[in-house]
Amino acid sequence: MIKGIHDIYYNVKDMKRAVKFYSDVLNMKIGYESEHWTSMDCEGVMVGLHWTEGSDIPSFPRDSHGAHPPMLGKLEPEILF
Repeated sequence: MIKGIHDIYYNVKDMKRAVKFYSDVLNMKIGYESEHWTSMDCEGVMVGLHWTEGSDIPSFPRDSHGAHPPMLGKLEPEILF
């Protein structure tokens, strides 16, 4: 049973711009900051920002229901329940 979320990670192309947005607009507090990584607190959920060194952020195939990241392998029904 899932009882909560502790960490969420995002790739960002422009770290300074992303940190400014998350701190100024969304009012998140910076927990740790370096050139390549920043973690921010969102009411107890840690949001990690990983700098792509200016590279484009990888995209996933999308349809009308949203993004569908590729599966690394098949999940057996027993694993899901």
